[in-house]
Amino acid sequence: MTRSTLIPITATRPQGHAGDSPLARPAERCSGGARRLWPLALALTLTAAGCAVSPPPDTARVSNLQFGTNQDAEIYSINLAQWVFADTSRVHNDPIDAARAVAGLDYVAGSLSTNPRWDYVSPIAQMQMLQARRDVRQALGISETASSQVVVDSLLSAATDLAHGNRAGAAAALQPPAFTRPGDEMLAQLNNLPFVSSANVATAHAAPEMQGGSSGGCGFPCP
Repeated sequence: MTRSTLIPITATRPQGHAGDSPLARPAERCSGGARRLWPLALALTLTAAGCAVSPPPDTARVSNLQFGTNQDAEIYSINLAQWVFADTSRVHNDPIDAARAVAGLDYVAGSLSTNPRWDYVSPIAQMQMLQARRDVRQALGISETASSQVVVDSLLSAATDLAHGNRAGAAAALQPPAFTRPGDEMLAQLNNLPFVSSANVATAHAAPEMQGGSSGGCGFPCP
C-alpha cells in the first residue's frame, strides 16, 4: 500500500489595479462558499446599520356602531374620508362628520398596512394613507405619537356627544396628551376643518382600490 504524497499549494493573490482598496473587487477575492456568503454578510451589515424591518403601523380596532352606521366600518370610513377631504367645506359647521372623517382616515391608514383583508391594495396607497394620517394630525393638533386607538375612540366619542347635544362632553373627550389643544379649540378646528392636500390624494387613491377598482369609487354615502 503506497502512501499519498501531499503537495503544498501556495495561493497567489490576484493582482489589482494600483490604489485598489482592501474591500475592492469582492468577486475576485471570494470563491466558492465564501462568495455565496457575501449576500448574507451584506444583509447583516445593513441590519446593523439600522436597516432592519420597521414594526407594523399602529392600528385601531373599531366597530361600525361607533360610526353610527350599519355599514362595513372600513368601507364607510374611507368613503366618508374621501368625500370630506376632497372638499372640506362640505363639513363646514358640521363637526360631527368632520370628527368621523378624521377618525376614519386615522383608522383606515393603519388597517391598510396591517389587515390581511387589504393585501391587494398597492403599497403606494398604503404609504400615502400613512402620510395623510401624519399630515392631518399635524394640521389639527393631534399628537403624532398618540395611539390610533385613543385618537379614533376620542373623536368618535366626541361625535356621539355632539349628536346628542352634549358639547361639553365632546370637548372633554378631546384632551391632552393625545390632543395638543384644549377641547374647545379642537371642536373649533373640526367646525372649520382645514384642507389637507395629502389626505385628498391618499383617500382618492385608496377608496377605489379598497372597493376593487382602479379609479372612481362610489363616493359618499356609499349605497
